Amino acid sequence: MRGDTVWVLLLNHKHGTDYSVHDSEKSAMMALADYCREWWDEAMERRDDERLAPDADNEVIAEYFEVMDDETYEIGCRKVMIRSSNRYC
Repeated sequence: MRGDTVWVLLLNHKHGTDYSVHDSEKSAMMALADYCREWWDEAMERRDDERLAPDADNEVIAEYFEVMDDETYEIGCRKVMIRSSNRYC
């Protein structure tokens, strides 16, 4: 049995919770930034602002969640156990 590390992104929003699994923390952060850019216009409507989303991932994430304070996210590292027997799919 060997273990591999994955990064799990949980994103809570008004429609529920999205989960995604990534091979690195960077990949999880990129997915989160993509989400923020996708919904950027909605966030700016709350502010009555027409600015474009920042290019830097960390900036778009920080600004988005500052405005969308009813949404939250969590990124965590988990170990995946891979068994060598055929008992598990």
